[in-house]
Amino acid sequence: MIAATVPQPPTDLVMPKAAELVFTIGGAVPLVILLVIALRQLHAGKPLLLACMVGGLAASLFEPFVDVLGMVYLTENNSIHTFTLLGRTMPLFVPVIYPWYIGGFAYLTCQALTKGITRRNLMLLFGAFVLTNFALEAPGLLTDVYTYYGKQPLNPWGHPMWWGCENAFTAIAGGTAVYGLTRLFPRGGLAYLGVIPLLFISEGISNAGTGWPMYATLNDNKGWGYTYAAAVITISLVLYCVWLIGTMAERIAPPVASGQPAAIAHTSPDATVLV
Repeated sequence: MIAATVPQPPTDLVMPKAAELVFTIGGAVPLVILLVIALRQLHAGKPLLLACMVGGLAASLFEPFVDVLGMVYLTENNSIHTFTLLGRTMPLFVPVIYPWYIGGFAYLTCQALTKGITRRNLMLLFGAFVLTNFALEAPGLLTDVYTYYGKQPLNPWGHPMWWGCENAFTAIAGGTAVYGLTRLFPRGGLAYLGVIPLLFISEGISNAGTGWPMYATLNDNKGWGYTYAAAVITISLVLYCVWLIGTMAERIAPPVASGQPAAIAHTSPDATVLV
């Protein structure tokens, strides 16, 4: 009875193999580049970036949950399969992209907070993450590697705008949590293994907390008026959270008026050593 009222994914779609390979390889390029950088940093006694990438990989386990709730269908027929949860089988590009998008961007956020960043610049960083998300997903959407379904609002070209905001906010939220860990354990070392569960948890909290209005209206099969209102609320919640993080960042480490790096009272993650 309930399932009949909820829009169902287009499970009849067949994965276009050439498009899947191009999309997966394209997603693997930044992964390889970032992994090389992370391993070099690890060799120099700086494990934070690698820990963030592993945390991003762990966060990919949430992808089936947000796909079901947010109504995204990653084409399964004829795809390169990895893991299955909630009846959704994830193609290979999911664990390929998560380490550098969620993990890498969380690392960038942490570095920005560590060096000192204004609220305005954090909002700009968030905007850059959103644009990257749109550019990343466009090839997959245009070639039916995956698709959004249901009454998706603010969806002029197949990628609902609220989704781009959600994905970018996950990286910001994760990076903020990582920053907190670096403040508690400035010497790093084995303490940075805590980054992995932090990014995993941040993926769930950021999506559930701000995406709840969209998940509720989409899965209750509400009309367009409801889903558009929910999109406005969800995007507003995301922007408020980013604004709040930026405001706290200014209060913790206000930028020097001369334009020099902000004075901070703790050790930068770049200076961590293995202990």
